[in-house]
Amino acid sequence: MTDLRRLPFLWLTLLALCLTGCGPSLSKVVREAPGGGFVAVDAGSAPNIVSVTRNGAPLKVGVPLALQKGDIIETGDGGAVLRLENGEVVLAPRTRVRLGSIEVFFGKVFASVRGVFRAEDDTVAADVEGTQFMFESTPGRGMRVVVLEGVVRCSSKSAQWNPLRVVAGREMTLSRSDATHPHVNPASEADMAEIHRWVDRIRSAPRAGYCCAGGRISESLSNACRGHFYDSMSTAQRQCTPGWCCANGKVSDSLRADCRGSFHTGQRDAIQACTEPTGWCCSNEKLSQTKRSQCRGQFFGDDAYAARRACTPPSNPPASTGTVREPIRVDPRTIELLQQKVWCCAGGVVRQLDKTSCTRLSGSAYPDEATARRRCVVIR
Repeated sequence: MTDLRRLPFLWLTLLALCLTGCGPSLSKVVREAPGGGFVAVDAGSAPNIVSVTRNGAPLKVGVPLALQKGDIIETGDGGAVLRLENGEVVLAPRTRVRLGSIEVFFGKVFASVRGVFRAEDDTVAADVEGTQFMFESTPGRGMRVVVLEGVVRCSSKSAQWNPLRVVAGREMTLSRSDATHPHVNPASEADMAEIHRWVDRIRSAPRAGYCCAGGRISESLSNACRGHFYDSMSTAQRQCTPGWCCANGKVSDSLRADCRGSFHTGQRDAIQACTEPTGWCCSNEKLSQTKRSQCRGQFFGDDAYAARRACTPPSNPPASTGTVREPIRVDPRTIELLQQKVWCCAGGVVRQLDKTSCTRLSGSAYPDEATARRRCVVIR
């Protein structure tokens, strides 16, 4: 690759970034789409589009990827967006740059930054006064700067011409065949519109993935999906599963992606999950059986023992009361029922317990083992 610093006529550095302490990153990678336009790619596909070299060694490219001063980023058949604290830089396809200032070896970059910035070395300085500009370098031919907003000051590393201030709506060009005479002219409306066009297409490139709509999965772009969009087929298949949803106490058929409550693949499980439990309620030291929503005290579900202990007043009340309250009595048939052995499904495991123990484990009780094992499915 041609290093612009080795060209005898010019090396231009255009400051678009304040990288020291600002934490630059590679925030987006896109590929060229058949028929035109761009499509955003994920971390798995990004290395096919962009390479990053640090201290001569290639980095594993991901999105996002933290960058450092001196990193070299090169795009192939796609573009990239570099995010910075004070703005961003968009790289066109087939572009190679080095971070520090933006040193362009070849290709096109578009910078959008805020504030006043300066970068310099022992022979060249470039100042940007809060601007948007495009810088294009074509090895063997020359370079071009188009300023869309603000001001860019360009100077020659070899001091072959005086520094130039290029304001918004103008462009500076320099040909290799005439390296001592840069030209500043009005930028055409068509050129500026084209710059905005390719930059916007990279910035707003949709993601490619899978769309779940009407219970069907199809390949789609994120901006074309009329249902739920997912990056991977496995996620789409999981979220597009039909089943039953318990929400606000009501059961309805639903896709997992559309359920705003608890989702179940079986209707019976959804009904069971959605049925308001009836149990023991201790309110004002009185024990009664009622629905959870109607309990105005502490609700215990089927745990009659815990309810009775919580609701029974002290056996020896203070003498000042002058009365001794009798403990609340629970129907022996209820106690016998709670001590009855059942097959309990709790946490996906079936075991034989008494009903009270099963309730304490937040399990579901079944009269026989076959039913328990058939119904004991963990829904995630």
